[in-house]
Amino acid sequence: MRSFLGIPVSEAVQASALAESERFKALGVRGGWTRRENMHITLFFLGEISYEKAQMMIDRYRSELEDWNAFPMVAEKVDSFSKQGNPRVLYLGFERSETFVQLYRRGVESFVHFGYTFPSKNVPHMTLCRIKSCPSLVDLGVPAQIIPKVPMMVDTVSLIHSTLTPQGPIYQELDRIRLQTKGG
Repeated sequence: MRSFLGIPVSEAVQASALAESERFKALGVRGGWTRRENMHITLFFLGEISYEKAQMMIDRYRSELEDWNAFPMVAEKVDSFSKQGNPRVLYLGFERSETFVQLYRRGVESFVHFGYTFPSKNVPHMTLCRIKSCPSLVDLGVPAQIIPKVPMMVDTVSLIHSTLTPQGPIYQELDRIRLQTKGG
């Protein structure tokens, strides 16, 4: 099964992402836009993996995070990832807090035992669009167009199964890790 570990985003972040998506559509950006129900911050793309192995991985990560508290993240900009100078992904970027860095590092260290290697750094982001065509993003104010800051609390990491269809991916949450919240 095709899967990944991701962080669900708040309603406020979803609303901001949808507003930014509409703005960039109106400016001529064309591509596969992320639907509200699929919005998330990807931590680790696992690819094709058996359910059993994915479950072992999330169980190990859960044990690494058992003493972790929920923490804030802030959506702050629209930016893009490019390949050979061509923009491929338009995304909503988040401040890269030390807590997020440590959350990511714990996963990198945990998953090496399962034969996975990940980059040492992760850009915390939520994909808005997989770009097919667009005017010059520089002319549109990208890269790094600052937007009104939208805070959210990270209290969950989800194991998500992704089924690809001609209409876009369909996501199904298979398991979740809950981070501790004050008073509970």
